[in-house]
Amino acid sequence: MKEQWLHEQFSKIDVSDKRLKKRAVDIAIGCAEHPEESLAGRFDDWADLKATYRFFSHPKITHQTLQQPHYHQVLERARWCEETVLFIQDGSELLFNSHPWTHGLGPTADSNGNGLMFHSCLVAKYHESEETEILGLGYQEVWVRPEEKSANDPKESEVWLRTLEQMGRPEKNWISVSDRGSDIYDFIHGANKLGWKHVVRARHDRKVEIEGKQTRLFPWIRQQTAQCTSKLYVKAKGEELPGEVTLEITWVKAKLLPPGNGNSVATEEVKYIRVWCPERPKLEWLLITNLPIDNEGDALRIVKIYRRRWLIED
Repeated sequence: MKEQWLHEQFSKIDVSDKRLKKRAVDIAIGCAEHPEESLAGRFDDWADLKATYRFFSHPKITHQTLQQPHYHQVLERARWCEETVLFIQDGSELLFNSHPWTHGLGPTADSNGNGLMFHSCLVAKYHESEETEILGLGYQEVWVRPEEKSANDPKESEVWLRTLEQMGRPEKNWISVSDRGSDIYDFIHGANKLGWKHVVRARHDRKVEIEGKQTRLFPWIRQQTAQCTSKLYVKAKGEELPGEVTLEITWVKAKLLPPGNGNSVATEEVKYIRVWCPERPKLEWLLITNLPIDNEGDALRIVKIYRRRWLIED
């Protein structure tokens, strides 16, 4: 079953040479059978190891070339789903700090970091009462951070919107879910323009327009009383014991002001949801969404959808 799946993924890479396609499948099988080994440990035969090195040195073999068939299959499955489908984005790093002589790496968030930057979009079928079903990756990018940044370098934050663009036109039941790194006006504006529904964790205390008046979001929404509650089981953290806690939830319609001068006109209509726990003051989520909220059921559903974001970190 595993070999059949790997054959389906890697035999369809976009190269004209059939030998490269076969080699891609053979390497994938070797990696799957011995994930803990280096390349030398995955292939007993010297000729196979040399062929593997030649494969990765081939100019047509890139990260996107190898991943593209998988993206296509995942997105096709997502288009046929009747249930809600979540597109969960997150960034990560591959650290090679113990490989100081390896070339082609760059700085990471670690001050002494040496490695690669990744941004992935995990696609999952959402069942409110059942376990979420992982479909695979809808898109992924990898890049090397330059040692020194210049004014002409593209912003890394652009990858959030670019990921949605690369996956194409969204279906009505597709929802993008992302953490605080995506609380960027251009991402929210771009996602709306592309037709994506989204749930984003807020990071910035923006100036917003609520009921025709401009105000800072965080102080305003933290003064509001709960409109509904929900239960959540939390794990032990520090001196806090595990157990079930009560979450309080409120929400409001708002308009975002684009970055710029104080005369900007608010155009992006969103809803903000605040989730907090009086028993544990550090437990708080502020969410931005363009999904409708007409009642507490809608708000609770959005909170449950955001909680599935942790799938990409497991």
